[in-house]
Amino acid sequence: MLNDLLTPTQIDEWEAYDKLDPIGEWRADFRMAKMASVITNLFYWAYGKPEAEPTSANDFMPKWDEAFSEQADDPNIFWSLSKHGWVKRKRQSTEEIKQMALAVANSQNRNLRAPRTTPPRKKK
Repeated sequence: MLNDLLTPTQIDEWEAYDKLDPIGEWRADFRMAKMASVITNLFYWAYGKPEAEPTSANDFMPKWDEAFSEQADDPNIFWSLSKHGWVKRKRQSTEEIKQMALAVANSQNRNLRAPRTTPPRKKK
């Protein structure tokens, strides 16, 4: 146990250090949120969305307490992280997923040329 290895003075020093420079998952979440914000703003700038409001790290920070305090009892509902934070989503059925995959496949097949039925002519 950590209490067996550290003296009370050392524990106090670590707690003071944590207040100055936080250690742990919150900081890791903040670093990733900041990176996501910068990348999003660069894409807005690079691909011509000047009317888009710049994002901040807070837009990408997970809000664990808010999201999961309202956890649904329904197994068909789950939480997903979107641009606007954590949102409830309805779980898709197998049939819905199959229909979506078929729609994507059909849209891609329309873009393919028909295969040749005759061999190409030889040039002389």
